[in-house]
Amino acid sequence: MKCSEDADLAFVVDTSGSISDKNFQKQKDFVKVLASSFDPILAEHQLGLISYSSNTQMEVSFQDKADRKEFEQAVDRIPHTKGRTRLDKALELASSRLFTASGGTRSGKRKIMIILTDGRQSQDPDTVPLKDAVLPLRQLGVRIYTVAIGDEVDLKELYQVTERNEDVFPVSDFDDLANMANDIALNTCRVKAPSQGR
Repeated sequence: MKCSEDADLAFVVDTSGSISDKNFQKQKDFVKVLASSFDPILAEHQLGLISYSSNTQMEVSFQDKADRKEFEQAVDRIPHTKGRTRLDKALELASSRLFTASGGTRSGKRKIMIILTDGRQSQDPDTVPLKDAVLPLRQLGVRIYTVAIGDEVDLKELYQVTERNEDVFPVSDFDDLANMANDIALNTCRVKAPSQGR
């Protein structure tokens, strides 16, 4: 399953403490499998990568023009920080530094973000509600999908982040991730390019 229509595609990887080391590796393997559907060699795809727990980190910017091998190496290097689950910070980083001209995103191309999480947003004093944190990305025309792993996830919370409820993919556990890769690739490939001039 390969996507032939150009896209700027970002993966947002959960590095929080609720994920075991073994499952953290399975999450990385899943990202690499899914990213292979958007191989930059096959089409003008650009791959981006953000990791998040208590803080967020830009692992790969669109500006880096990473090929598939470089992207996979960056995925392998993501540290398991084992902090809290601050998805709001990941959304803020994506809107302010990745899906921007300086981040290397291209106008007129599809913008897709795939978020992985196994928990719910941590409530800290500075936590921004997800429905607010996602607004800048909506304005930029980014289509967001979430992969909700396990039974600790608050699906209602994730529905605030995606455009449609069908854009949330519940997965029973980390072992089930690999089976979902093709299904998610099919769904993200099918998205039509935005008609408005962005």
